[in-house]
Amino acid sequence: MAKKMAGEATGEELAKLEAIFKANPDMEYAFSVINGITDPSLHEPAFSREEDKLLEKKLSEIDQTLSSKKTRAHVITFRKSFWAAASLLLIVGCSFLYYFLTKPNTTVKTVAVLPKNHKAFVADSPTTITLQDGTKVWLNSGSTLNCAPDFGKKYREVKLSGEAYFEVTHNAEKPFIVEAGSFMKVKVLGTTFNVKAYPNDPYIEASLITGKITINLDDESRAPIILQPHEKATFWVKDSVKSETAAVQEKIKIPVSWQINSIKPNPVDQHISELSWMRGELAFNDIPFEELAYDLERAYHISIEFKNEQLKDYHLTGVFKGENLNEVLQALQVTTPFQYEITGQKVSIYK
Repeated sequence: MAKKMAGEATGEELAKLEAIFKANPDMEYAFSVINGITDPSLHEPAFSREEDKLLEKKLSEIDQTLSSKKTRAHVITFRKSFWAAASLLLIVGCSFLYYFLTKPNTTVKTVAVLPKNHKAFVADSPTTITLQDGTKVWLNSGSTLNCAPDFGKKYREVKLSGEAYFEVTHNAEKPFIVEAGSFMKVKVLGTTFNVKAYPNDPYIEASLITGKITINLDDESRAPIILQPHEKATFWVKDSVKSETAAVQEKIKIPVSWQINSIKPNPVDQHISELSWMRGELAFNDIPFEELAYDLERAYHISIEFKNEQLKDYHLTGVFKGENLNEVLQALQVTTPFQYEITGQKVSIYK
């Protein structure tokens, strides 16, 4: 693909690539997106001998990773075509395995309708449960859902710690309310949406798929936030997670900032990244490295420390399913200038 973009592919190579595209339309679409960028010859950089050696080493590592998966991948090192190759490495590094390897499907455990005396459920693996009112809830692993003692009387109120996707049964007389974290409540009548509120994360997300939801914050002086379909609201405690804990203990208003963004399909696979966990994937679309680190910590049961603050702000996009931690980090290195060191369950990220 890099050769094609640089105008260096032979007729035989172009024929083989065309056959691959016919068998894999998704790959052809991803290639067309990258190929739509400005002509690489206009961005040809000059590299020192040391930079050439570093580039050759990195491409060799990626080639070895793909080869170890029994995937036919040819990584090319050349000066003139470097820009094209670097652009495509986002696909090769982050999604090549996704398109061409057979991955086991994640089994989602299903639980029958929760009885009225069952007020809490803890998911040790992705689980689907049905509440008394018919609402379906998909709980991510490590998540807890608590039902209010008077659930269904005046309101249908639940409290979430972790991540869940809700398919709420419509009932205009009894609104469905999700309490997430210590400062946010999501109110709906009947809709589908995802809420991400892990205790150790400094942010909470509410992603609306269909319908409409109203978000009320602890600060009653602020007007409710209304989301439309395919919008996501992200909330941060302004100071830190510690300030939130202190605020709860002291029973004071928690300072919160937020922003609303459109939910867009991930360019790698055209799926919604916010729901990737339901497909057993780790997908992210233009998010800061710091935010991705929290997902990596949960997925691989590790702790991540950034030795360089600037790295936290690098924005990343990718899709992984079944790759180990080393494979994920090596793929991310293709588009982000960082190094890493794994010591036991601790990962250090540095330049």
